[in-house]
Amino acid sequence: MFFKLTSSTRLCVLGLLILDINIQVYFE
Repeated sequence: MFFKLTSSTRLCVLGLLILDINIQVYFE
């Protein structure tokens, strides 16, 4: 259960990082 929660959190953080990079590239 804890491992699943950690995996989901890591996926969410990864998605946010990708979004952040896409936004930076778009505004450059």
